[in-house]
Amino acid sequence: MIKYKILFLYIIFLVSFFSCNNSDNKIVVKKLYKDISGDTIALNNKLYKIKKKNGYVITKKEKDSLIRLSDTLYNEIYVSNNNVFMRKGNKYGAFDDWKEIFISPKYDIIANTNIHGEFLVYNNQKAGVINYKNDTIIPLKYDRIYNPKYSEDNHYSYYHYVVEINGKSGLFQINKENSGKFVLPVNYDVILSVSKQDSTAIVSVDNKYGVVKLYSNNVVIPINYDKIKKKDGFYYLFEKNKVGVVSLKNIPETLQMFDEVVNYSSKNKCIVFRRSNKKGIYDVVNNRIVLDAKYGEITKIGGWDEYVNVTIIGWNCNNDGWYSLLNKGKYGLVNITSKELFLVYMIKE
Repeated sequence: MIKYKILFLYIIFLVSFFSCNNSDNKIVVKKLYKDISGDTIALNNKLYKIKKKNGYVITKKEKDSLIRLSDTLYNEIYVSNNNVFMRKGNKYGAFDDWKEIFISPKYDIIANTNIHGEFLVYNNQKAGVINYKNDTIIPLKYDRIYNPKYSEDNHYSYYHYVVEINGKSGLFQINKENSGKFVLPVNYDVILSVSKQDSTAIVSVDNKYGVVKLYSNNVVIPINYDKIKKKDGFYYLFEKNKVGVVSLKNIPETLQMFDEVVNYSSKNKCIVFRRSNKKGIYDVVNNRIVLDAKYGEITKIGGWDEYVNVTIIGWNCNNDGWYSLLNKGKYGLVNITSKELFLVYMIKE
C-alpha cells in the first residue's frame, strides 16, 4: 500500500514538473522529445521542427529537451524573413516565437509585412492585415494591400499600407499598438508615394497627379500634372514637356514652368533652369527669378580658392543677400549669409 502511495505521489510530481497553466488556468502537459539527429530540424536558435509519421510538430528548446508547443501536426513548417510559418492542408498560419502565440493555419496566403508584427493575409483572393495577436487590423476584403514608398528616398514605408478595391486606392497608417486608421480615403486611382517630412502623398486620378495632405485629405498641389516627383525637399511638377519646382512652404498662385531644370543649390534653395536654350536662376523658396534666362552657361562652383579675386560690383538683389560679381571677365552670383561670402555660380553670356 505504501508503495502505491509513493508511486502516486511521484506521478503527481512529474505532472506538476512538466506542466504549466494557460490563460484559463487549465493544466497543459508539456510533451518532451529528445533532440535526436535526423529527427529534428532547427528553425532558428530556439525553435525546432520534429518529423513525425504524419507531419511535423513545432518545439522549443529548453536546456537539453525540446518542449512541444502544440499538439497539431503540420504538413510543413518553414522560416521566411525571420518568421515561422506552418501549412496544414492548403491553409497557412504563423507562430510568434517571442510572444509564443499561434496564428492558426486558416489563410490561403500569409506573409509578414514589416518589423511591427503585422501579417498580410489572403483568403478567397481578398487581402487583409492582422497582428501577431491574430486581431484584424485591416478587414479581409481588399483586392490588394502593399507598403508604399517614401517620396524622399524611395525606401518602403512600413507604417503605411495602400489598400486597393474596385480600382480605387486609400492609405492606412499603423501605430505602435498594432492598430491604426485610414489617413486617406479610398478615392484615388494610384497612391504613388508618401512624404515623411510633409505628411503628404502623391496621388493620381484619371492619369493626372497631385499632392494631398494626410488626415485632412486637402489638396495642396492640384491633381492636374502629368508627373510629380519629390527631390531635394521640393516637388517637381511635369506638364506638357515643361517642369516647375515648388516648395510646400510657399506655393505660388502662378507656377513658373521651364524647359529643363539643370541643377540645384542646397545652400540658397535655387535652381538653374533652361528656357529656349538659355539659362537662368530661380529662387524656389521665394518664387522669383533671380537671373533671367539669357545666359549660355551657368556653372555651379564653390570653395574659397575659386573666388579670392572676385570683385563685388554693387548690384543688390532686393536686399536679400544676393550680389553680382566680376572675376576675370566673367560675371558671377553670390549670397552673403552669416557674414561669409559664398560663391554659388559663375555665369557666361
